[in-house]
Amino acid sequence: MTAISQACYLEDVMIGAQDSTMRDEISMYVEMAARLSASELTDWLNNHMKMRMFVVGNSITVADITIFSAVVKFWRNMESEDKFAKPNTFRWVDHIQHLPGMWEPIRNIYMTLIAKWKFSTNSEDPNDKKFVFLPKAVEMS
Repeated sequence: MTAISQACYLEDVMIGAQDSTMRDEISMYVEMAARLSASELTDWLNNHMKMRMFVVGNSITVADITIFSAVVKFWRNMESEDKFAKPNTFRWVDHIQHLPGMWEPIRNIYMTLIAKWKFSTNSEDPNDKKFVFLPKAVEMS
């Protein structure tokens, strides 16, 4: 029963069970994140986020998480000047990435990769330069 309650609560928080309009809007943006390129999404975000903190509503939803995961790698590889040219996207990405709990799953994945690196290479922690190539190195081992 507890698992069902937690699942329902999570659905309320992440999908926005409060009203069907919000649910439809979230679904539309999740589908859009799958359809558009990361470049197109950052352009869209810059316009959409002019007066908003979150993609839909007043708190984080699946739409924010889905779009964030779709653009974060592209965003990190952009030149600073290009990022500054999209101030609303810049603000949103900064806001989302600093929300509590946003990076823990990613950190856990990389800690696992580091452990595999140490085991497979019998070496110390990888330095910053090696860390960039860590996922490929672990896949190859």
